Amino acid sequence: MAAGYLRFCVRTSQIVSEPQDVTAAVAPQQPVIYAFWHGQFLLIPVVRPPSIPTGVMVALHDDAALLANVLERFDLSLVRGAGAGVRKRDRGGANALRTSLAALKAGTSIAMTADVPPGPARRTGDGIIALARLSGRPIIPAAVASSRFKVLSTWSRMTVNLPFARIGIALGEPIAIARDADATTAAGVRAQLGRQLDAATVRAYELAGVETEKNTSRAPISGVATPPGLAGKAYRLATRMLEPVAPRILDKRARRGKEDPTRRNERLGHPGAARPEGRLVWFHAASVGELNAIATLLAHISERPNAPHLLVTTGTVTSAERAKKILPSSAIHQFIPLDGPRMMRRFLAHWRPAAAFLVESELWPNLVFETRRAGVPLILLNARMSERSAKAWRKPFRRRLGAALVTAFDLILAQSPRDMQRLMRLGAHRIEEVGNLKSDAAPATIGPAARSALEETLGGRQIIVAASTHPGEDALIARAFQAAVATIRASEKPLLVIAPRHPERGPQITELLREDNIEVALRSAQQPVTAKTDVYVADTLGELPLFFDSATLAIMGGSFIEHGGQNPLEAIRQGVAVLSGPHVFNFAEIYSALVEAEATRIVSDEGALSEAIADLLGDDATRDTMIAASADALRHLEGATERTLALIDRFLTGAPSSAPRKAGDRDGT
Repeated sequence: MAAGYLRFCVRTSQIVSEPQDVTAAVAPQQPVIYAFWHGQFLLIPVVRPPSIPTGVMVALHDDAALLANVLERFDLSLVRGAGAGVRKRDRGGANALRTSLAALKAGTSIAMTADVPPGPARRTGDGIIALARLSGRPIIPAAVASSRFKVLSTWSRMTVNLPFARIGIALGEPIAIARDADATTAAGVRAQLGRQLDAATVRAYELAGVETEKNTSRAPISGVATPPGLAGKAYRLATRMLEPVAPRILDKRARRGKEDPTRRNERLGHPGAARPEGRLVWFHAASVGELNAIATLLAHISERPNAPHLLVTTGTVTSAERAKKILPSSAIHQFIPLDGPRMMRRFLAHWRPAAAFLVESELWPNLVFETRRAGVPLILLNARMSERSAKAWRKPFRRRLGAALVTAFDLILAQSPRDMQRLMRLGAHRIEEVGNLKSDAAPATIGPAARSALEETLGGRQIIVAASTHPGEDALIARAFQAAVATIRASEKPLLVIAPRHPERGPQITELLREDNIEVALRSAQQPVTAKTDVYVADTLGELPLFFDSATLAIMGGSFIEHGGQNPLEAIRQGVAVLSGPHVFNFAEIYSALVEAEATRIVSDEGALSEAIADLLGDDATRDTMIAASADALRHLEGATERTLALIDRFLTGAPSSAPRKAGDRDGT
């Protein structure tokens, strides 16, 4: 009955295809691998040229068995099995791959869905790429759509076609991958296939006479954003009303040292420099950490032949100072405007970027929506999302706005599988996991003069650095240090250096420790370090690498409170053994790799921290083993820069994209 129904749909409908002669387009390349999105496969028999033998990959579960019975009635052979997907279950994928390879070798084309249950829908899996690589056969992206259909509430938005309709068939350009392709190349091909399938799907609906929005609001397609809903409209209205008082806000922040008063106009969207002629791409990093993450990437881009002009924006005074030191000489630095719609439009109108690259978690609504409205491709680099943030975005009032933000991006490159899953649950669909760009950052260069000056200041004492501490940690770490020092024998007492995450807390930390009868010197006040000094509070900007360079041991802050930890890679890169508290969920993948390699120690409380400090200060061999293990673990974490460059190359060069994208796309804002 189902097979008869599909034949009835085809016979009562007008078919329009692009190219017009599907058989002539496919025959010279066969056998081929037809790729479909999962929810759009019911009309596969319409696409398959009858003169070309074709097999269809069908899963093993009961629902798929019904589909298999239907497809057999169209003279299609079956390959049973499917990829594991994110559930990592054995679904017969290995057997299906072997059977498909044998069929292709024998001259039979294979049709299969590119996305894998349980989703997300329309995200290309690894199986189809592996089949193309091992077989050497090209992938043909294909889509079939009808003007009359019903969409089921399944993970793939399964589409049931109706009779008396107009059917559109669209094929993409063949995609090939070499047998010896590495993981970076495979990721690029996977992304390319996703874009072509999205483009074919849009085109098929256009041929069927259906507006893109009518279908893509039900299943995501790259380049078509989810409307932001009531929360987005409320945010836009509020920020528009606040724009007139923005100068006063900036003046107040400047008095507290949080703004550069000489560059205030940049924060209002007025340019602080002329736009150079030619192609310009824009990178936005919120602060120092995000800027450090993309420094190596920017260096690679600037060294390319015919490199685009680089505009780099940040939002803090400290990051502006850091930008002077690490950005390529040709890059232009500007402060990012406050997130008001008019200010962002003013900024975009002057700089006219060819592409916009936001870093990590910069999901400011007006920045995102105004950039999209201007027709500028949006890419989120080194993307991360903590579980706490993910839960906040999934709250009823914010859920639609969160989905609108992540679907506005043409590409999202996530730091880790966990970050990718959280972003996908929010609605992201054009997303890849490439690793953490911070793993590829070069070690900080410390000049001999700076090293010598610090050694003189500290009197040549052995130092432990408590890095990026937060309120509630300073006294705990200082007490643990004092207890540890009391148990070890040393010719000279080690010195604890506390470098707070927010340097303005320096005087507060000093007073707090002195209440516990701890001898403290404050760097910003140029207080001397004497033989009696227990703790040196380094409340200055940009000097953490200098202290790491001289340190024996580093204790990562933000981990003894439920902040989520701080990134340990900078300390490891400079050859320092690392200790951390138990709360490291913001960097779970990095710490997991370090713990597995026995390259760091996670301690649970003040007592355990004291024991670990005493152990590592008193045992050079154990400490050296940990440092060597951490360096080895770091090498296994590297490679994100290369993978990122491969995936963003088309945005840097202006190569044509097969994904639908145009200025003024409707996003509901």
